[in-house]
Amino acid sequence: MLKDYHNLAKKSSWLLAVLFLFVPFIAVLAKEPTDPQYGLQKSFYDQIGASYAWNYSLGSQEVVVAVIDIGVDIDHEDLKGNIWRNIDEIPDNKIDDDNNGYIDDIDGWNFVEDNNDPRVPDLNLFFSSEQSTANHGTVAAGLIGARGNNSLAGAGLNWQVRIMPIRAIGNNGSGSFGNMAKAVDYAVDNGADIINISVVGEYEDERLYDSLIRAKQKGVLTVAAAGNEGVNFKGHLDYNPAYPICYDDKTKYGVTLGVASVDKNDGLSAFSSYGSCVDLTAPGEKIKSIIYYNPAKGFKENFSATGFNGTSFATPLVSGVAALYKSLAPGATVEQMTEAIVQDSDSILYLNSAYEDLIGQGRLNAGRVAQAASADKTWLKNSFADLYYQQGNEIYRYNTIEKKEELVVRMQFINLIDLAVLDINDDNQIELIMLIKQGDFYFVRVIDQQGRLARNFNIESGPKLNIEYTAIKAVRLADKINIVVEKKQDHTRVLAGYDYFGNLIGQLPISSLVKWNVNTEGKIILAQADNNGLDLTIADWNGQKLQTWNYAKAKVVLDAQSGWLRLQDTEKYALLVKDGSAIKLLTVDIESGSWWENIIDSGSNKQYKMRVGPLGGGVLVYQSGSQAGVYYYEGAKFAGNVELLANKEFKI
Repeated sequence: MLKDYHNLAKKSSWLLAVLFLFVPFIAVLAKEPTDPQYGLQKSFYDQIGASYAWNYSLGSQEVVVAVIDIGVDIDHEDLKGNIWRNIDEIPDNKIDDDNNGYIDDIDGWNFVEDNNDPRVPDLNLFFSSEQSTANHGTVAAGLIGARGNNSLAGAGLNWQVRIMPIRAIGNNGSGSFGNMAKAVDYAVDNGADIINISVVGEYEDERLYDSLIRAKQKGVLTVAAAGNEGVNFKGHLDYNPAYPICYDDKTKYGVTLGVASVDKNDGLSAFSSYGSCVDLTAPGEKIKSIIYYNPAKGFKENFSATGFNGTSFATPLVSGVAALYKSLAPGATVEQMTEAIVQDSDSILYLNSAYEDLIGQGRLNAGRVAQAASADKTWLKNSFADLYYQQGNEIYRYNTIEKKEELVVRMQFINLIDLAVLDINDDNQIELIMLIKQGDFYFVRVIDQQGRLARNFNIESGPKLNIEYTAIKAVRLADKINIVVEKKQDHTRVLAGYDYFGNLIGQLPISSLVKWNVNTEGKIILAQADNNGLDLTIADWNGQKLQTWNYAKAKVVLDAQSGWLRLQDTEKYALLVKDGSAIKLLTVDIESGSWWENIIDSGSNKQYKMRVGPLGGGVLVYQSGSQAGVYYYEGAKFAGNVELLANKEFKI
């Protein structure tokens, strides 16, 4: 028998008043967006310290939050840039390209009508009394991830994130446990990190329980609403449990992270359910966010200036903060995220003494949670756990955690010129990409760490005078590998690009002073400094300058790297430069023109080098001795020291 999964925990009402409340968090400058409607959101964002959290992270598109609801307006101008896309599926070819059981699921899935359209249905098909219900999923998605600082509508807690829309609730606000379980499974199987469920049901269901347990075991955090039965006996979850919030697996926090609602003064909302199933509270009154927007059909407002009430809208605030935490600590487990969010909440028991042990630990504090995530950078240091270096024809691996050095491979009968390391085939195992000379011939050779040959191709067909190959770099693109080598020919430096099969991509002459690398799109990074300052150029193989950036203070550039340094959705460029006698780490976002600097050494004769970690977010800067430090975010914060072997040229 199909059970109804009803009562969206939203019993929402339109409200007229706009109230502001400022609660100080920590003594740092708060970051706030410039979006035109942000002022209407400021009261509840200030209540949870959101602007302080934004000093640590603006979110990351590497974090995926599934919104299981009535549907999401994926075409909304303030949300569409943050909508998850299934890149393994080819649109509209009526084939399940990624073999996940769903055909053409580009933007998510609709389990109500069983199709690939997870959007809010046409609101003209709703009764007028149901139209506010239709906004439910879009409001939640907007609180989690409406774009910030883009001069459109309002802002979500994550200015960068990926929202995975999943429709499992019908137009009337009802659905089935079966569809909810399928929706959870879909989210888990397709890469969600966090699941937002602003939905409440009255019955237990084994299928949904099993799906949520599986989600937790797979490292996916589920955040669930308490419901809106009120501060009376009916709303007491210990006597009238609701699901999924009250599912219990006998662990400290249960199956889900449960959320009740408080008012602007941190008092429990009159409509909010409560009980020992609740882990914490968040603001749930007069919550403003984006709404369904379709001017062609008469829906001309893209933002609700009047607001919504309900635990449904307290819940996505917690999901949004969880996403911020995940952006700062991508390796965090469900237990670590839950512990940080709950334990770093603000105690409000003195205002709610009648509900001791019934409204969780406290009220959500986004700033403190982000601060805690930033403080724990063990994962960042771990991204530099294995470093590789060559010594003659031998390649060594040094583990910085165990402080252990071991020989990986010894090459015979060749001259090993340079080494690059890369996970070629996405098996979490590093391959060694070598530039070698054998007799009068130059080769690129790829081997695994057991010495087994994976690829070998000749880059010079025979002996040629005045040609010398000196360096090699490799980068993994979306579906291919690019390998770039440097050669000197008649005192001219030339870069030559090859695909993984040895086919020449192009050649590019470079000046004698330039430092070069390859970015994650296969374009060439050229950094050159002189008395006029530093010029950073991104060029294609035709020599066309695609992007440029200048830093007048730097007169010498020591190294240039690139990577997806976490917390933003654009590639960053890390430059090690000399500004007078100071050594600086510059981190540059060419797209926005933003840059950050960190002084590594105020003045010495030490020699420094730099590597960007494979996980992103970290830059390892080390001198020719054994001292090293890891810098993270946009290069502006220090994660800690890493002990290295002295006088080694490390690869990552």
